[in-house]
Amino acid sequence: MCIQSQSAAAKMDAIMLLVYGDESFDAGKERVCAVVGVVGTPELWVELENKWKARNGTIPFHAVDCWWGRGDYENIPREQSQALYIDLVNMLADSGLGGFASVLDLAAQRATFAPPTFNPPVYYQSFMTVLEKMRNAAENRNDFAELTFDSRLESNHNAGLIYAYLRESNPQWKERLASKISFECSHDNPRIQVADLFAYEAMKDLDNQIGPQKRPTRKSWEVLTATNHFRSEKVSEEHFGDPRMEPKSVMLALGFTPEDYASWLDKHNRQNCHTAYFEFLIWHRGRMTPEQLANFDAHFGGDNL
Repeated sequence: MCIQSQSAAAKMDAIMLLVYGDESFDAGKERVCAVVGVVGTPELWVELENKWKARNGTIPFHAVDCWWGRGDYENIPREQSQALYIDLVNMLADSGLGGFASVLDLAAQRATFAPPTFNPPVYYQSFMTVLEKMRNAAENRNDFAELTFDSRLESNHNAGLIYAYLRESNPQWKERLASKISFECSHDNPRIQVADLFAYEAMKDLDNQIGPQKRPTRKSWEVLTATNHFRSEKVSEEHFGDPRMEPKSVMLALGFTPEDYASWLDKHNRQNCHTAYFEFLIWHRGRMTPEQLANFDAHFGGDNL
């Protein structure tokens, strides 16, 4: 076995960071999408998980239901379910874990990407940003990370496809991330429930700013961000107002036209869907010249599809 292979094997045997992720939308899935990753050592996760289980009892935590007294909490007095929520926020803030949220302004995105071919699928744009931040966290600690996200039947396959491509096509990703990403149901995984809490808070932070009713910053969000362990990156009007995000500029950087994509679909006997679009992007990127790749990376960033 070569030295490099020995090093990779050693990292696989000693995962130092565990990441659990989830997403949150506003009620109508029209204004805000937040995707998050919460990261920490196995020891920190075990300590928080034990406290989390003890405080929640037999009810699997779900942030929006707990806060609003719905679902499993509908027969619990509202003040009790909100007291539970606040306790869990403080528990997370005191845990030593860290988190990053990519929060997308859906209305601003729709206003910019009118041509449907170039409209980035909602969940995956933020998902890729979170993957990059988690990779960076592992690199900054000279560690290796394993990621587990909430299972979503409509996106698990594509999320796995994106993860595999980013990892296999970038050596700096491969040496920091486990060979595959896992998806588990939050109902059975308290650590994903932790990510759900953070995702809901990150989503509400932007929604309270751009929604029909403007509201002050939630105290629970202030508690988390005051630790300097939790932060969010808001992708809103300023981002989509960048001239590089104009459809014509995007088309130039992508290096293909809607006709090219339609031809690929026809040649491969495929229907237009998110999976086909990602597979086409991967196929197309593999055929770009060095000059085209440099232009693409300068436009979107080197780690994005």
